[in-house]
Amino acid sequence: MIVTFPFVAESSKDHAESRRRGTLCIRYNNFILYPLTLLLCLYPNEINGFLFGSSYTTGDSAIYIRLLALGVFFSSVGRLGGNILAGIGRTKANFWVMIVAGIFVVTIVPFIAAAHPVLAVWIYTGGWALSALAMIGFFYLERFPLDWWKAYGEPVLPTLCMAALLEIGRWTGAWFALFAFAGIAGMVVLTFGLETSAIRIGYIWKIQSRR
Repeated sequence: MIVTFPFVAESSKDHAESRRRGTLCIRYNNFILYPLTLLLCLYPNEINGFLFGSSYTTGDSAIYIRLLALGVFFSSVGRLGGNILAGIGRTKANFWVMIVAGIFVVTIVPFIAAAHPVLAVWIYTGGWALSALAMIGFFYLERFPLDWWKAYGEPVLPTLCMAALLEIGRWTGAWFALFAFAGIAGMVVLTFGLETSAIRIGYIWKIQSRR
């Protein structure tokens, strides 16, 4: 988010370039956030056990971790999107999107977190999910729709590749480590492949448009 604001603001007078830069900010964010979110959702008990011990590997803790991971993902949609619009001088989205999330996160969650931690994180995730939807609405309200496929669609492909290999590896027992390595390596290679081809296509398009 620190990088996003000046990166988009620099081209605020060029609508097409601002949209392209805003799309890239979300695209690169998702290339990192998608696989991290997936790993937390697939292996909450393994991660909890490794970090904190076996006493934390309960059903409730797994639900808690999964919901928290999704909440962080949804929050990135709202907060990063708000920074993009703020970078072009349209700041009201940033305010209202945070209000949507804050209604739930600030006014409700603190009062039930101690007694019902899993319910609290359900509310936390739901609040940020509504905030993400509000942010997408503001993109259209401000007439600044992004390239949704490049921002949210294409970055999921490497993560799906990794997920497929990890799930296959689960059934192989002793071979799981090999499949996990192949999944992570495949995700990295596919990510760089997608981005390299996207840069090449963008470069060709710029040359042709100048002609």
